[in-house]
Amino acid sequence: MVEVLTCWMPRRSGSSVTSTLSEGHQLSLEYLVRNLLKLYVDIEFTGSHTQFYDKFNIRHNITELLEYLWQVPSHQNAWKQISREEEKGVYLNFLKLLDQ
Repeated sequence: MVEVLTCWMPRRSGSSVTSTLSEGHQLSLEYLVRNLLKLYVDIEFTGSHTQFYDKFNIRHNITELLEYLWQVPSHQNAWKQISREEEKGVYLNFLKLLDQ
């Protein structure tokens, strides 16, 4: 699913129907960043024998999506809200994984 979202990611803000969905839809604003951060953390513990290699591809796509979403003011606000709400938990674990 992350690969599909990456393919649908608009190359310029406000340039397509997909940008309207990803940048302004209420469900997107409420859940997209939060769940991408959670997936970024959760992929560390897949239990698969190929998890070491799999997580790099998935995290690369998640990183592209998160970088794009950070440029969208409404998602940036959602991201800041998540950081305030989750002093411990997914957001802190996400930051720890970035430090590795």
